[in-house]
Amino acid sequence: MPATRARAASACGARGGDGPTGDPYMAAEPDLLELWLAGDADARELTAAALARIEACNPSLNAVITTLGESARAEADAIVERAAREGRLPPLRGMPVLLKDNIDVAGVCTTVASDFFRDRVAGTDASIVTRLRAAGAVILGKANLHEFVLGATGQSQHFGPCRNPWDAARVPGGSSSGSGAAVAARMCIAAIGSDTGGSIRNPAAFNNTAGLKPTHGRVSSRGSFPVSPMHDVLGPLASRVVDAAAVFDAIAGYDAFDPTSVARPFRPVAAGIGRGVKGMRLGIPRAFYYEDLDAGVASALDDALALLRELGARLVEVRLDEAERAWQLCSRVLVMTDAAALHKERMETQSQRMGRDVFERVAVGREVSGMQYADALRFREAWRVRVREAFARCDAIVTPTCPFPAPRIADAADMGGTSNMINRMNFTWSLAGVPALSVPCGFCGHLPVGMQIVAPWWQDARVLRIGAAYQRASDWHLRAPPLRC
Repeated sequence: MPATRARAASACGARGGDGPTGDPYMAAEPDLLELWLAGDADARELTAAALARIEACNPSLNAVITTLGESARAEADAIVERAAREGRLPPLRGMPVLLKDNIDVAGVCTTVASDFFRDRVAGTDASIVTRLRAAGAVILGKANLHEFVLGATGQSQHFGPCRNPWDAARVPGGSSSGSGAAVAARMCIAAIGSDTGGSIRNPAAFNNTAGLKPTHGRVSSRGSFPVSPMHDVLGPLASRVVDAAAVFDAIAGYDAFDPTSVARPFRPVAAGIGRGVKGMRLGIPRAFYYEDLDAGVASALDDALALLRELGARLVEVRLDEAERAWQLCSRVLVMTDAAALHKERMETQSQRMGRDVFERVAVGREVSGMQYADALRFREAWRVRVREAFARCDAIVTPTCPFPAPRIADAADMGGTSNMINRMNFTWSLAGVPALSVPCGFCGHLPVGMQIVAPWWQDARVLRIGAAYQRASDWHLRAPPLRC
């Protein structure tokens, strides 16, 4: 189906009004999130508002690489017609969704923001796309990302930098940069990102959205471009945790054709996340996770923890020895060595086509010896034991998502070092494979701050329950960036 695509530094020419006179898609649409919250807009109205917002805002944010206007409208029409026939709406009821552009949609380019794959057209849908459509989502297009899913700033060389809707001079995080920016800018209700060491969670924090990294193995990654399969996870970003939970219900489940998928029974979580946090024990690991924080981030976390206590949770101190080593071994040894193996031929024969920051990050993995990699795998096993012991004392663990708010693009020239520091709080949980949710918890000046909620393996419902309880008692997530578009 026809797709409008961005090239290099130019923004995607998303088209939301190419129908004939009288077509509902030609109408001026109200704010997308307001329409969704009102609950009375159908899939056509929601799609129209989303496409119009992409057309208006994408030239300044560059959050979307490919817009699927024609197919999105066709999907919306089909949902409305099906609802009329059956007398009921599908679970996601026409929710407009963007996909990170490392996820395949049949007949559409999956660029991975790379010059190598600029014109590579996917032959089949990713597993997650099939599940989303079956649940009644409308696929709007493909979101910008850091090249090859390998960076936390979103400043990609080949398809242009993505910008933070709260401050265009700041990075939006990454590698799911466009997914986070698009949700915040009301271009979609939810977006799908991928997370290897924080790539859903840090864009969520920097853009004032919720972002869930599910338990590793819970959501199929089949049909997505990888970084490190033992750590890669696909998950949702949305302004509201309840919407992220609804998307999670749609995409979770075993996939026999994905070797990283785990055959474990799944019970939908969205209906049960309203039970609150009264009586829950929330672990606070002061060492490492609460050290060297920006003062504004520390203040926002203190206030968020105080609110959780008011809601009935009990805060308990927990220890996670060697967290810094977990961060370093996951980010610099395991993930980068896996990436170096994946990109071996490109690094050896066509490295000039890779962004310099991506090349330098992958080059770190080329220097890792087999013994170093094996030692890191043994530490990974020991780290999971430490995490399990910490959860024996609490129901969930709460940390900052990032140690500072979104840095300036001009100050993030050292993309490799900046990416690693941005995800300092995140890699440790990726190494463990546990679920982690970032939720908005305040502002540092005009920039959003995120709180990370982590639970034991397969307790994705628990992090969503805590996040939803926090959002019912706060309104940070409903605040919109000061965009003029």
